[in-house]
Amino acid sequence: MELGSVSRRLVASHQRVWSLATGETVRVLEGHTAYIDAVALTADGMRAVSASSDNTVRVWNIETGEAVRVLQGHTELAQFREWFLEFEADAWDRQMEQDAKAGKLDALANKALDDHKAGRTTPL
Repeated sequence: MELGSVSRRLVASHQRVWSLATGETVRVLEGHTAYIDAVALTADGMRAVSASSDNTVRVWNIETGEAVRVLQGHTELAQFREWFLEFEADAWDRQMEQDAKAGKLDALANKALDDHKAGRTTPL
């Protein structure tokens, strides 16, 4: 099944991935045994992270529905936090480099410079 672009998908606390274009469920993320307290997507939209009352955090591959990592207890949650922050920082850096090389930030940078020249900025 073709899912289309990442931007047309949504992950919710019911462990489902929906197509935003059609509203249909395209995948069920199975694994938690209790209520899911929180869900977040990685910056690239390819992974979801869910925290559950079953005391686990699961990292999901959105394309396959597979739990690529399951963390249990406080020690693993601390390790996960470190891993996730590093993963997010690396993904952010890669995206910024790609956008800069492609010229996608030029207009934003020029607007910021124009605002500064016009006195519409605040010294730090």
